[in-house]
Amino acid sequence: MNENLSFAVAICTWNRASLLRQTLERLAGIPWPAQATELILVDNGSTDDTPAVAASFSSRLPMRIVREADPGLSNARNRALKEATTTHVLFTDDDVLVSDEWLGAFAAAILKYPQAAVFGGPIEPWFQESPARSLAEAFPMLSSGFCGLDHGRAEGVLPAPLEVYGANMAFRRAALGNLRFDPRMGPSRGASVTSEETALIDQIRSAGSEVVWVPLMQVKHYVDPRRMRLLYLLRYCHELAMGQVMRHGAPEGATIAGVPRWVLRVTARHAARAFWKALTGDRIETLVSLRTCSYFSGIARQSYRSSHPGRATA
Repeated sequence: MNENLSFAVAICTWNRASLLRQTLERLAGIPWPAQATELILVDNGSTDDTPAVAASFSSRLPMRIVREADPGLSNARNRALKEATTTHVLFTDDDVLVSDEWLGAFAAAILKYPQAAVFGGPIEPWFQESPARSLAEAFPMLSSGFCGLDHGRAEGVLPAPLEVYGANMAFRRAALGNLRFDPRMGPSRGASVTSEETALIDQIRSAGSEVVWVPLMQVKHYVDPRRMRLLYLLRYCHELAMGQVMRHGAPEGATIAGVPRWVLRVTARHAARAFWKALTGDRIETLVSLRTCSYFSGIARQSYRSSHPGRATA
């Protein structure tokens, strides 16, 4: 075993003081193994009580507070990677409750898999109120809390295309090289072209490095009730599709202004179907068609953007 391995915990936060307090309280109440040397808290321009909340834990956690002026979660995560001096960085979010074993399980994993580049574990949705049945049925991502994850596998190398998510992921810094999170992706002041972490992991895997699944690295992730509304869910599907195009490229097929014609047809068909199903009173089918329409319109939007880089705001 390599006794020189070490890691920093990194949390990026913006205007979520009350949730951050719960996250830090939980971290202060669990064992910290010798390999865990510090907590890097990246304040991404908060205007609420975040600085005071963070300062209140300065005597209970090995915390270093860093302020990142450029907005966006990807910029904040990149700042954490820049600030770290450890061999590994373990990320979680400012609205997460970690398990008692979280730090210890990760410490054991980096000793067991010293050449692995990425690590991740299960994420359980933390609902404070149950979503509406019709929305949960029509939007599967809501039922899983958007980032709920459990591969149900034993510890070991995680084959592609299985993924790990940002609320519970870690990187070996040397394996990253010059790779970083794409600032065009990720939450940023209310907008969120998703898949920034999976896009980075795609690149790491393409370079021949491995992802390791650690089932004892368990966390609970808060699901904001504001995310259980139809308009939010439609925007989420739209931005998810944009992130998929940024990650994998535009779909194949004959295009109009860079947008595959078949994508436009699918978008129009489901818009019409949603209108018809609404008239007939079929709420679930209406929601499913709205979801599909929103997703494919996101594909169309990002396909256009990618083919017209000078018009990125379109």
